[in-house]
Amino acid sequence: MSAAEVFDYRDEFYLKTFRRWYVIKLLCSNKKFVAGVPLQKAGFVDFLICNPLILRKFLMHFDKAAPSLNLDDLLYKDNIDSDGGQDITDFSRTCTLLISQGHIKFMRQEGEIFLVSNDVDFSVASELANRWKKEIDLIQPLLGKSLAVLSTGILRG
Repeated sequence: MSAAEVFDYRDEFYLKTFRRWYVIKLLCSNKKFVAGVPLQKAGFVDFLICNPLILRKFLMHFDKAAPSLNLDDLLYKDNIDSDGGQDITDFSRTCTLLISQGHIKFMRQEGEIFLVSNDVDFSVASELANRWKKEIDLIQPLLGKSLAVLSTGILRG
């Protein structure tokens, strides 16, 4: 990289990459996932954070949030019924980039891929990162359930 190159870290690519790295770091800081978080579950958490309406329905299904009247719920529909929440291809590509840069590592156990954060001691002072942390803190206790149960929480939420 030359000194003349300028990066705009507000660009979606950088924001998405940081958010996914942050999700993995926060999940790995929990004692349940200190040995690694499953790729599918990390992708699921990232999906929920990117879709606030679906996150709200999900939390309501598991009695972690109270229902509220929101015009967005009436005006805008999501495509979750077509299995949109299960595609982790883009999340996996970002993880490959983070692995190649040495920010995370992966291991394979019993046919499942686990992601491990290299720098668990990580904090960010940003309003957006604080919001993500709060949302992850709400989701984290539910991650012990199977992906089928978690997905049902979205579809029936």
